[in-house]
Amino acid sequence: MTQDPLSPRTSNTFKHWDIESSVRSRPNRYLLTQEAIQSSTTKNWFPPIMLPFLRHPAISVMPDHSIKYLQAHYLVHFLDYTTTLEHTIVNRAVENIVHDRMGITFNKNVRDAGLKIYTDEGYHAQYSAVLAEQVANHFTLARMSSARISKLNDLLRSADQKHLPLVQFLVGFVSETVIATELLDLTRHKLITPVHHAFRDHLHDEARHAQYFSECFVSVWQHLPTAEKLLAVDYIIEILDVFCQFDEPWLSISLMSCPTPPVYPHEIINESRKWATERRKLSALGTLEAIKRTDLLNTTAFKKSFVQQGLIDEC
Repeated sequence: MTQDPLSPRTSNTFKHWDIESSVRSRPNRYLLTQEAIQSSTTKNWFPPIMLPFLRHPAISVMPDHSIKYLQAHYLVHFLDYTTTLEHTIVNRAVENIVHDRMGITFNKNVRDAGLKIYTDEGYHAQYSAVLAEQVANHFTLARMSSARISKLNDLLRSADQKHLPLVQFLVGFVSETVIATELLDLTRHKLITPVHHAFRDHLHDEARHAQYFSECFVSVWQHLPTAEKLLAVDYIIEILDVFCQFDEPWLSISLMSCPTPPVYPHEIINESRKWATERRKLSALGTLEAIKRTDLLNTTAFKKSFVQQGLIDEC
C-alpha cells in the first residue's frame, strides 16, 4: 500500500521550493566582511544566554575579547557540527524515505519532497562549512570534532542491520524537529549580521523539514509492529538524550585554550550539564509535538519511559 502522510499544507510548502528555499537563494547574506562586522548592532557571535558557562564568575570577569572568542569558538563548533549532521546523518534518513528502505512505500509526492529536502540539506552543510571557515579564520580558531556526532555514529553502528534504516530515520526525525526548535530559539537573539541571517534562513527551511519528518513519523509509527514500536521508543529517548547534551569535551578544551583560562573548569562543566538537563523539555518540544499526533503515549509503558527521562510530566 502506497502511503502519503503529507498534509495539503506541508505539500504546498514545497510547490515553489525552487525559488523559496532560503539558504540556496541567498548565499551573499552570509559573507563575513569587516563592514558586516562593524555595522552590526551587536557584537555577539552566539547568544550568551545559550552559553551558560559564560555566566560563571570566573568567565564573566574576563576581558570582552575573551568572551567574544568563546562565543565565536562555539559558533564555529556548532556550524561544523551542522555540516556533518546534515550531510552525513540527516540525508541518510531522507534516502530511506525516498528509496523505501523501511518496508513502507511512500508515494511520489513524499519521495519528491524528500529529494528537495536532500538538496536543501546539502546547501545547509555547504553554507555552514563556508561560514565556519570565515569565523575560524577571523579568530584563528582551532577546530575539533563534535561529541554529539560521535555519539550518534556510535548509536548507528550498534544498531542491528535489519533495523538500521528505521534507526537512521529516527535520528533524522529527532534531528530535524530538535534543530527547528533550536534555530527558533537562536533567531530570537541579535547576532553579528551574517550569522543572524544564516540562522534565520536556515530556520525558514528547517521549519518545512521538521513538518515533513513529523508527518512521515506518524505514518511510520502506524505501520510498525509492536516489537519495533518498543525498539523505536527506546531509540527516540536515547537519540533525544544525545541531542540534549552539551558538548563537554569541546567545552573543556575551549576553556583551556581561552586567552585567559578560567580557574574552575570542572565546576563550569558541571553547571553546563545542569543547564542542558533543564533545557531537555524545550529541546524536545518539536519532537514531542509529533509524537503526540500518534497513539505512542497511550501505551502506559511507553509514556512511563518519557516521564522517567523528564521529557513529559506525569498526569
